Amino acid sequence: MIEGGRTPVLPRDELARLGFHLILYPLAGLFASAQSLARTYAKLRQDGTTTGIEQQLMSFQEFNSLIGVEDKYRLAERFGAG
Repeated sequence: MIEGGRTPVLPRDELARLGFHLILYPLAGLFASAQSLARTYAKLRQDGTTTGIEQQLMSFQEFNSLIGVEDKYRLAERFGAG
């Protein structure tokens, strides 16, 4: 299913009732990311800063956790690549 496509976006339970066994939302994350990027860069273009929208942004610490920075540092230390 693609949000905004020809078919309605139905809840998972309804799709299962209709006989679907595999339900994908291939663009949901991309659409959400694109919307966030557009808003963030519009703010930056308008005001020359992202100050005031910090609550809409993932923190530096959260991002590092998401991508596993500490794990990568440990791996680099283990193999002497640091």
